Amino acid sequence: MEVLSEARRGTTAELLPTLRERILEAASWVDSHFDTDDLGGSLRQLPGPGSGVFDALPHDHSSVTAVVLQRQTALRGRGVPFGSARDPQSPPSGRVLAFMPDESLSDGAAEETSGGFFDADNLPPWDTWIALVRAKGSTHQPADPNATTTYLLAWIPEPLVPELEQPLLANPEGCLRWLDDLDPALSSALLAS
Repeated sequence: MEVLSEARRGTTAELLPTLRERILEAASWVDSHFDTDDLGGSLRQLPGPGSGVFDALPHDHSSVTAVVLQRQTALRGRGVPFGSARDPQSPPSGRVLAFMPDESLSDGAAEETSGGFFDADNLPPWDTWIALVRAKGSTHQPADPNATTTYLLAWIPEPLVPELEQPLLANPEGCLRWLDDLDPALSSALLAS
């Protein structure tokens, strides 16, 4: 798997520490911002990636990188412990969501059933974004050895996991999946303490 949301590209093994740090950062931000009465709005507090992000996302990591850097700056500015400064005795509790932009029908079903957590293109709120990764293989072209799939990884805190089960089921194309169902080895490696 190749990680695209870095200034340098590399394999998952090479960038695993960075990805783990991103999860801790996202967890710190999300834990201090999400509101169950405003699932979508409360997690779109950082300056957004702008229009056209959905079309560019599969090929351009800059929107994800910009959100990550804005989140790091905001956490530092607020004095919120994040990343490796977070209490190691209380690791974040939640799951990593994988969104496959190339497979989205942009039908709005996930948006409607999630109370606005997902947008009409099935994008999770940008405050939850961790990284953009590309993996070999494709659910739509399993026989093609050169096929790849791009995933936007997003952090979902444990209290929101049950709330998102129905929107994932309502997503007919399957472009929203829990990473531990899609790639159990990667999920385990990311969440290992």
